[in-house]
Amino acid sequence: MLEYDALLMPVAPTPAFKLGEDASDPIKMYLADIMTVPASLAGLPAVFPCQLELVMKACQLAFSLLVIASRTGTC
Repeated sequence: MLEYDALLMPVAPTPAFKLGEDASDPIKMYLADIMTVPASLAGLPAVFPCQLELVMKACQLAFSLLVIASRTGTC
């Protein structure tokens, strides 16, 4: 991240679940949050703003982007 101010990546590997879908499968629920773990383990500041939700036209389900910054404070 020396050349860039921030890194953008998806919050989850799949679009949002439909209401009530997959709520009984703990593995799918765990994997839905898996993309947020690396920034936390590395101690990097990260945020996924709710206003940044984009809607995929094919399936009409929202997904969000995770914004990860450098911990050096040079942004």
